[in-house]
Amino acid sequence: MSLIEKVINRALQPLGFELYPIRPPKNRLSGGQFNLAPIRLSMEASLQHLRGLGYNPSLIVDVGAGHGTAPLLNTWPKATSLWLEPLKEFEPKLQALSQKHPGRFIIAAAGAEKGSLTLHVHGDLYGSSLMQESDGATADGTPREVPIVRLDDEVDMAKLGTDVLLKVDVQGAELHVLNGAQELLKHCAVVVLETNFFEFHTNSPEFFEVLKYMYDRGFVAYDIFDGHNRPLDDALAQRDVLFVQAKGRFRHSHEWSSKGQREQYFGK
Repeated sequence: MSLIEKVINRALQPLGFELYPIRPPKNRLSGGQFNLAPIRLSMEASLQHLRGLGYNPSLIVDVGAGHGTAPLLNTWPKATSLWLEPLKEFEPKLQALSQKHPGRFIIAAAGAEKGSLTLHVHGDLYGSSLMQESDGATADGTPREVPIVRLDDEVDMAKLGTDVLLKVDVQGAELHVLNGAQELLKHCAVVVLETNFFEFHTNSPEFFEVLKYMYDRGFVAYDIFDGHNRPLDDALAQRDVLFVQAKGRFRHSHEWSSKGQREQYFGK
């Protein structure tokens, strides 16, 4: 990647965009070291990579959908989706989305048990959470009762294969969602989760706890992208992690390169 491309990508990253070639450059040897294609910085780049490997999910479950997750819609516009979003403010946009793309939406939060819970609604709607802020009560927002559904109750498992994509971005409550989706996880090839490097919400899991939770259920980290530093001290605060089945299609080989690539780099 050229210096100009790096500068542009740094400017685009806060907006959730990334400049990358339609066809990544071939790996080549330079000065005795591999010069590899650039690391993917955004969700869309990572999803496009999976699509390039032939992955096309039959179902996308988008939890914490807001007005729709653009990288998912851009990458697989014809895939059937299930959007879950507890904020009624997003309902008109989800209604329009369901008329443009195949799928349906539910105005509810996802959790471990069906019922209702208090959602702390923020001025920045995307920051709303079922969890309380570690910054204190003044940062919690306005309380609102919202319905809770279990993903395992909302998805017809009998019609599923094992290629489902599940994305969960719910401000610290990701594992609560997954606790109500144990059967669905068995049908997932890809899971995208927001992870935190600090306990920003009371009793919320940190990065290593999420990785351990997923590992115990047969998933490992495959890609990492997007994220934020916290304003307090500029420490790394959040990254999105894309998980795949540890013994699934994306990990059938643990080799660094093919025989042909090695011959290309080093000769026979």
